[in-house]
Amino acid sequence: MRIALLLSFLPILATAQTLVHPPPLIRLIQTPSAGFDLPAHRGDAAVGILLIGMTAITGSVDTWELETHSSFAGLEQFDNDLLALRPGEKTRGDQSRTLIAFHRQWWSYRPGEALEALRKSRYMQVSIYRIASGSEMEFAELLRARKAALDSINIDRPDMVYQVISGAPSGTFLVFSPLVSLKLLDDGVNRSAAAYLRSTGSPSARASNNAALQSEISHENLLFRIDPRISSVSSEFAGSDPDFWKPKK
Repeated sequence: MRIALLLSFLPILATAQTLVHPPPLIRLIQTPSAGFDLPAHRGDAAVGILLIGMTAITGSVDTWELETHSSFAGLEQFDNDLLALRPGEKTRGDQSRTLIAFHRQWWSYRPGEALEALRKSRYMQVSIYRIASGSEMEFAELLRARKAALDSINIDRPDMVYQVISGAPSGTFLVFSPLVSLKLLDDGVNRSAAAYLRSTGSPSARASNNAALQSEISHENLLFRIDPRISSVSSEFAGSDPDFWKPKK
């Protein structure tokens, strides 16, 4: 299956730089967990490439594979090398869905810190926004309000915002918030329940009297558990938490 092939393939790749900033491009593969088998072994990812496997603990019972790339040219090279290594091998399940998205730096909240937090995270909150055509300004205001709410309750919740450009309807945005522990959610609720609701980015929490905004922006929060068994990261990335990312067999 696709992920087993990737995990065996990643060690032979080479890239120029260590990943120190949120990747400008991601490919996200969503697969129903019922048809998902764990790989036979893990690999050591190439420098600058991450493969983060996550299993849903809310919403549909899905497995998500988050694959990072520096450019479309890099993604193309990755696919070509993968096909050359195992020609004719099936690379994804029939029920899988694949998205490609690019990073929106100015809409993200302390994105460099979010990438650093990912090294030690056990969970990921993914907020999915779908906005109507022409409502980007309203969405930008929503994200600004979210950042202000996070600052107001002094909670450490950096995130990375990605805009889907292929594989989903136009106007789909993904906000990835790495969580070292679910206790971070308790901290938000305990400090201020109302402010915490605003910090999730819910349009109704931010502007309950603005019917037009609510009709233009929909929002869904999902929680995932990061699974090292279906992940592959470089030794450099795993350096701060090797026992988690690269457990001994």
